[in-house]
Amino acid sequence: MTAPIVILGTGLAGTSVVRELRKLNPDIPITLVSADHGGFYSKPMLSNALAQNKTPAQLLVTPAEKLAEQLKVTLRAHTRVTSIDVANNKLVTAQGDIDYSALVLAVGAHPIRLPIQGDGAADVLSVNSLDDYTAFRER
Repeated sequence: MTAPIVILGTGLAGTSVVRELRKLNPDIPITLVSADHGGFYSKPMLSNALAQNKTPAQLLVTPAEKLAEQLKVTLRAHTRVTSIDVANNKLVTAQGDIDYSALVLAVGAHPIRLPIQGDGAADVLSVNSLDDYTAFRER
């Protein structure tokens, strides 16, 4: 069996790559790997969701299971890649290695953390994902 194409990231970039690959070959094996829940949501909506009193569930456009079904992919949610073994075409994760025939990195950006000092510095949150937004609303 041929190793799948593996795409790291289930955001707009990752899902767009899958959609384009499906146009070229609807049957090619594809695995999506996500550090979070793997569902699809509009990341720009995070910036004003609290002001609009939106819950995390209201921001989720497509749950992970439905996304995997729609895109005909294997979805590996809550899977953090610890290293990439390029010599052997493997992703190394705590949940086991993932072989790939081709690898696409669609991981997005990390927020810039400002050097904040003081008693409350550890309590500063950055909202860069739906999981971050959930934690923000809980606080």
